[in-house]
Amino acid sequence: MLNINAGHNQELLDTCPTLKGYALLVQYIREFQTKGSELKEAVEKAIDRCIQENHLKSYLLKKKAEVSLMLLTEFNQEAFARAIRNEGVEEGIEKGEDRVNQLNFYLISDKRFDDLTRATKDKQYQAQLYKEYGL
Repeated sequence: MLNINAGHNQELLDTCPTLKGYALLVQYIREFQTKGSELKEAVEKAIDRCIQENHLKSYLLKKKAEVSLMLLTEFNQEAFARAIRNEGVEEGIEKGEDRVNQLNFYLISDKRFDDLTRATKDKQYQAQLYKEYGL
């Protein structure tokens, strides 16, 4: 299990913006509560701050009420983290698909059909082609 609270595993958080946003949301809720805010107010302020700072912005704008309700009722940190992770996974898959499609397009355009076939079977060769094409 990894600790993603403030000051822990910063390298991991820097490589995964969704996870970092979740960690910041929880950190901000705690900070606002420490400064005297009730939980409801702390949650609202933390969500607004994350949106303002562009952390989980699209997710929070779409599901602000749902997130707030979940945080105010039986807050299940694991379930919330899972939902955020799933969104991050979906985002990562989409980016990966875009990257593969772009590589395939370049290889087809350059008529490098043997390289295209090899890249589908050899991940190291595929990584080499990503570097070659600056992807």
